[in-house]
Amino acid sequence: VPLYNTPEKFLRDMIKSVQNQTYSNWELCLADGSTEKFEYVENVCKKLAKKDKRIVYKKLEKNLGISENTNACIKMATGDYIALFDHDDILHPSALFECMKAICDKNADFVYTDEATFLEDDITNIITYHHKPDFAFYNLLANNYICHFSVFSASLIEKVGYFRHEYDGSQDHDMILRLTDAAENVVHVPKLLYFWRSHANSVAMDINSKTYAIKAGQRAVHDFLASKGIESTVTSSPAFPTIYRINYKIKGNPLVSIIIPNKNHFEDLKRCITSVKELTTYNNYEIVIVDNGSSESDVLDYYSELKKDKNINILSYDKPFNYSAINNYAVKNCNGEYLL
Repeated sequence: VPLYNTPEKFLRDMIKSVQNQTYSNWELCLADGSTEKFEYVENVCKKLAKKDKRIVYKKLEKNLGISENTNACIKMATGDYIALFDHDDILHPSALFECMKAICDKNADFVYTDEATFLEDDITNIITYHHKPDFAFYNLLANNYICHFSVFSASLIEKVGYFRHEYDGSQDHDMILRLTDAAENVVHVPKLLYFWRSHANSVAMDINSKTYAIKAGQRAVHDFLASKGIESTVTSSPAFPTIYRINYKIKGNPLVSIIIPNKNHFEDLKRCITSVKELTTYNNYEIVIVDNGSSESDVLDYYSELKKDKNINILSYDKPFNYSAINNYAVKNCNGEYLL
């Protein structure tokens, strides 16, 4: 837990939540980059560390930023596993137990849990529940849905390297991408075990107030893909600033076959084909319509019109309706490298 000018109540709540863990074989590494005005942070931590030897405290000579402060914590750690925890948040009493259970039962080297966001001082005032999916790499690229609570093998971080200050603001996204990429077994614990405190100075309150974090996240995703030899541009999506739209550079110009089964759906078919012809920015495609016994004149007239387009092929499927069979029949008559 990197500390920086932590409000005393938040600090005590955070430490108490670790001391309340049902799994007792932990150490709490606190690297403190607080300014002189917040010297109570050091006093509180030293008093608590004197009573509980599992608490390890270090006052940093200066604030090094979130990434380097966290790295200082990791260097203090002697554990087999590392858990990332923010200085103003709270753990459920069984958080460490559940993570260790996943490690023992499923041989996990990276574990993450579900989380909830609560407002200010009232942990019962939940404003967001984040029930996460199991590990989904492309989802993680576009959105750091894993975030809290993350626990991973200490050997993993030695393999992928420490936090990188150039991604401060989205340092977790950068790190989690690298850790999960190197992990042998990523396991999701589908339980709410982490409570993220939303207050005036937190990212949880309003990400738009910290545009540097949005830009850092875009760089983290872009640079991770670049390390894999994948060219891309990464921008914020209309949905949310830190849910990213990733445009991959297309290699070559492969033919895409667009398969459309149809029977007597003139308006639907016309709208569908018009949207492709007028809106697509990728031009190397063929449209394969599979007709399953249309009889209405407007559809048949439309087919006659479409046959003039060299990019459109109309097939007849005369057997009883079976959606899978119709599509499979079309595939045998497609020329594309990709099927849509």
